[in-house]
Amino acid sequence: MSTAKERIARRRNHNHDNYTQEVIYIGEDPNHTPYQPPYEQDLELDIPAMSSRYVEEYNRIEQEFKTKTKLNGLDYKFLFLATALQIIRQQVFSNAKFRIDSTVGDKYKTTIKKKTLNITPEDMHRYVNIIFGQAPYDKILPKESGANIGGQNHRYSTLGHDPLGGWIFGTLNFITKTLTLKNLTLTTYDVSTSLYPEVLFSQIVHDGLDKVYEEPPLLPVCVLAQAVHLGSDVFTKCGLPLPILNNIPNQNEMVEKFLQKNYIDLYSVTRGAMMSEFINRCIFAIHSLFASPNDDNRLYAARTRKIIIYSGAISSTSNLIEVGLTKNFKKFDVGGILTAVWHFFTDQKYIRQLEDEFISQSLTAQVEAQIQELDSEIAFYEKKLGITI
Repeated sequence: MSTAKERIARRRNHNHDNYTQEVIYIGEDPNHTPYQPPYEQDLELDIPAMSSRYVEEYNRIEQEFKTKTKLNGLDYKFLFLATALQIIRQQVFSNAKFRIDSTVGDKYKTTIKKKTLNITPEDMHRYVNIIFGQAPYDKILPKESGANIGGQNHRYSTLGHDPLGGWIFGTLNFITKTLTLKNLTLTTYDVSTSLYPEVLFSQIVHDGLDKVYEEPPLLPVCVLAQAVHLGSDVFTKCGLPLPILNNIPNQNEMVEKFLQKNYIDLYSVTRGAMMSEFINRCIFAIHSLFASPNDDNRLYAARTRKIIIYSGAISSTSNLIEVGLTKNFKKFDVGGILTAVWHFFTDQKYIRQLEDEFISQSLTAQVEAQIQELDSEIAFYEKKLGITI
């Protein structure tokens, strides 16, 4: 006995030109009511009805998915908790909070330097002094040099302080004892002398490669020195600039002053993003513990993601309103807003994919059920008539 699927496949593979509108008799009785295949026009008349039924079924399954992923009473409690935690975080950990003075970082470096010198051989002291010494791009250059680098603007003006580019430019500055400005020409000054002469950037690249070739340990030592210096600056009041903004040559000075004045830097943005994501992860983990054994795990996860999306949107909107009304940009939660935007797009994409899979699986299950029902009916008539259809 062949299944309905096999018969459908055979009919699809059959040459349409050989298909005739011949009368088909079931059994040997010529007086039996014949079965005649439908004409094309009859099939065309059924297409709108079939399409309408498909659309109705699609809409019904889509509504079923929305109902199953709709937030319930418990979910709204978690939404309130997540939103409250995000708002509390914004108030407690504002941009200016939990920072140290730049002199504190230098004291830590000096203390560690003294202890390290006591336990290292004398021939290694030079390397220790490089690692824990002053960075060449921390030099204050007078106006006479043409650079006008001071204590307030040197972190936003030099490429050595860039959290990303600094690993290249800062390391090169350590090797060659130079300072490179953030501009299109990569203006560089030799700070090994008190005259601060300007040198070509291509020249210091050449000199740096020569020094590393002659003294290979100098490269890892200067990389470590760059890491120590960035680490001592990141938590200070001036902080480290944002990577993308700091890489823009000849950046507007007003923008730099605005960011520095309101402590919108690498520390505040990454701290806000990490703490916001930590709260989201906690909510996700705790909410999953309340899932019923009868719940579909993926549909339940969709509700959890909706909680995170809504809490991020509410807390971010609240922060924007507060900053707009008070004009206090020190509370501007850039990291939390970026995290909320990221979850909005990624979680919405996950939910849409889950909805498509749910609808597809439901429609496929209905077709399979209809085929099984058809197989059962065919098997019944084959047994009753004693023939194979």
